[in-house]
Amino acid sequence: MGSLLFSPSGRIGSSAFMKGAVILIVLTVILGLPAVLGLPDAVALIASVISFATIWCWIVLWVKRYHDGGKSGWMCLLPIITYLIVFIIAFSVIAGGSFMEMMNATLDGATPEEIEAMEAQMTASTAIPLTVAGAVISFAIAFLFNSMIKHEDHDNRFGPETTTADTFS
Repeated sequence: MGSLLFSPSGRIGSSAFMKGAVILIVLTVILGLPAVLGLPDAVALIASVISFATIWCWIVLWVKRYHDGGKSGWMCLLPIITYLIVFIIAFSVIAGGSFMEMMNATLDGATPEEIEAMEAQMTASTAIPLTVAGAVISFAIAFLFNSMIKHEDHDNRFGPETTTADTFS
């Protein structure tokens, strides 16, 4: 599994990609639990750093999947940018009002304690919906883009042909 999620060399087929994507989505949801459960800030910070590190794993998965289709690994930017745009829209819908309230309070000279209380309330009310939205968006984009990448059924410049038996290498 280390090679699947950490090394961008080689190719992976559609099913191996989706298995890796599901692992990353579940891991990200688990790492979002400290914010949802209101655990101490130190725990949430550590989980956030680890969650941020999963970006590399997503890049690796996408690069290998595009390599399987004979495409440049740089194509991985397409699903990643799509995810960011869709998630920003989801964030705006889910947390936009609370976020704007907090920003307006900041501009109106609210005390740091008032801003901190507003931030805690916003986090408490949006953590679960944003975690679910992130997981759903991740899965939808992984499924959609994965289905659009056509497998090259021969060796290519990125490595030997993958088979349906190729899973975690």
